[in-house]
Amino acid sequence: MKVIFCEECGGKNIVADEQLEHIDNKPLGCQICGNVISQETIIPHLRSTEPINTLHYHLLLIDDDFAHLQLMKTTLEKEYTVSIASTGVHGLELAAERKPDLILLDLNMPGMDGYEVCKRLKENPVTRKITVIFVSARDDKDDEYRGFTLGAVDYINKPINLQILNARITAQLRLKQLIDQQKKQSDSLIHSLHQDNIQIEQELERLQQDKTNFFFVA
Repeated sequence: MKVIFCEECGGKNIVADEQLEHIDNKPLGCQICGNVISQETIIPHLRSTEPINTLHYHLLLIDDDFAHLQLMKTTLEKEYTVSIASTGVHGLELAAERKPDLILLDLNMPGMDGYEVCKRLKENPVTRKITVIFVSARDDKDDEYRGFTLGAVDYINKPINLQILNARITAQLRLKQLIDQQKKQSDSLIHSLHQDNIQIEQELERLQQDKTNFFFVA
């Protein structure tokens, strides 16, 4: 069995190996949104046989609609650690303090709206790498485009389909997990190369010293 992610909705699909082998001749339909999944639309770097461990991930929900905020918190805290904020200012404070892995950010809030919150998140070195998903009751492509230009990775319309929301969160956390793994491997390689360079320099110094001693004795 393999796990593949739909490019359209980010949904997780459990697929038999035999189905993947014949995917070019017999395309699959996403089990969540129904979008046709062909070889070209599979996101290769998100494919994995291992389920993502969500328990240690921390989500921050920022929304002025308290009823919606509580509903989302109750639903998501079954799988994640969840913090909530009902204003943009409070959301920024929690983001800097708790450094969540992902933020679900309402676009239309009084005072500081989602655009400004996202802008400040990306300007702050402490919070700029946090994944941001916009949530909005307005289905407006201009809003969606502006959100992406500010650094958001996804845009979800209200009312929210909780199954699709969870699938998209999982897809983004999977990507974060892989990026973190690659960074860890890269850092380990750089450290190893640095240690090798130190050893080479020490060996060169030793050889130079031996050469100096040889000429001194001669």
